[in-house]
Amino acid sequence: MDVIVLFDNYCVVCRALASLLQNNPPSGWRVEAWQESQISKFSTEARPNELQILRGGELLSGLDAWSFLIEHAPQMKAYQRMASRIGIAPPRQARWLRFLGHSLRRLCPGCRR
Repeated sequence: MDVIVLFDNYCVVCRALASLLQNNPPSGWRVEAWQESQISKFSTEARPNELQILRGGELLSGLDAWSFLIEHAPQMKAYQRMASRIGIAPPRQARWLRFLGHSLRRLCPGCRR
């Protein structure tokens, strides 16, 4: 499966997530900074203000991207198990991570626009 995970290279939080994903990514996965990506060749809808994943020509954003990441990225399995143990079901797991990501980006000086 060809997957491109896009992140904002100006954001410390995004770079930390990208670093986690770049450590032993699944076959066919790439993690690319928005600023260095050629993604505009594939999608005109892509934007750097939230997690986005290009999978087989389909652009996943926001909750869909977080859900995909939780389900398919081996690095997210520990989070998935922990959330399940405290009673957070998969759809809510994605909402929680999205909320956390947006909250942390508000604190990031590189993300304030």
